[in-house]
Amino acid sequence: MSIRPIVADDYPALRALCQRLNMRVIPEAEWRALLFGAMAQLPGVATPVSGWAGFRADGSAAGFLGSIPMRYRWRGQDIRAAAAHCWAVDEDSRHIALGLLSRFFRQPEIDLFLNTTANLESAKAFEAFGGHALPTGEAARGVLFWITGAAGFARAMARARGWSGAAAFGAGVAGVLAGPALKLAGVVRSQRAGEGSRGDSVAAQEILISQHRTPDARWDRLWMQVEANSGAHLLRVRDAANLRWQAQFALHDDTAQLLLAERAGAPVASALLLLRDDAQTGLRRMILADWLQADSDAVVTQRLLRAALAVSGERGAHLLEAPGLSPQRAQRFRQLAPFERAYARTPFYWKARDAALDEALRQTQAWDPTPLDGDAIF
Repeated sequence: MSIRPIVADDYPALRALCQRLNMRVIPEAEWRALLFGAMAQLPGVATPVSGWAGFRADGSAAGFLGSIPMRYRWRGQDIRAAAAHCWAVDEDSRHIALGLLSRFFRQPEIDLFLNTTANLESAKAFEAFGGHALPTGEAARGVLFWITGAAGFARAMARARGWSGAAAFGAGVAGVLAGPALKLAGVVRSQRAGEGSRGDSVAAQEILISQHRTPDARWDRLWMQVEANSGAHLLRVRDAANLRWQAQFALHDDTAQLLLAERAGAPVASALLLLRDDAQTGLRRMILADWLQADSDAVVTQRLLRAALAVSGERGAHLLEAPGLSPQRAQRFRQLAPFERAYARTPFYWKARDAALDEALRQTQAWDPTPLDGDAIF
């Protein structure tokens, strides 16, 4: 068996491998754009590698580990990152698993290595190669969520637990779920995105929320403000071109929605929402996949978050999820009374090549993570 860098034409063999292991496979066009498109070429990386795979003599793939190139900024510097993607190995070929991971870490021109969807096994392997868990405390180990479709949520939970009469159960429990604890979510659901509620302050009413299918030049202006105010935060580059590249297929197939908040014609914040359906339970989740805000203005935060909740309800989602937040953002989001669900352990791991960057990233305040970091949205 040989391990080699992958090429674009390896997709059929790698798709077959992932399907055998019941892993999610992204469409071929999206896969090619993500790993081999023009935006996948990082500045200063002379020999980019999009991943490695082990192939048997018959041409079938026995193992695969993808490497998604990502641009970050930290204290005015460009940081070249690689995010591990779809580490999949057949049971009879587990001996090549660490060989794939060692090649991932040996990329000489990469400054930062990420694994943002780690399970227990891959987390241990990442730590064995010197990786660290995200240092953001409890906020990074859980999900804040708001229920925006009580009846559908109840039916999905009944199916997940194998209870009979799920539809009848869901209808009965919906009344309980729609009680005082979820009153806020119900109010927000009835409010259309972009419109202020009657209880909004004058400052909130001055903020206009609009919905978009693709980012435009306003996201470039917003990104410039965010970077200027970022301080010591490590930030994924989210100008219009980078956002368009990573979310292009979700935006085109109507499973994603961009929201933009503007004040006096100037962009002040944006949110990326992704719709995800669970075929087994019927649970429909709206995931807050990215949040970009020029400052810490609580009025802007609440106005945009209310709009996201409204869109979630209008699109038929049963809940809006905000996973892996920094402590500061989680604190601001808690002003809108979410529920909380804890991870057994954080899925986000990192390793920096440079000693100074490694030391800086061990600090909680260095991070402001969203699912757009790494491969969580694919």
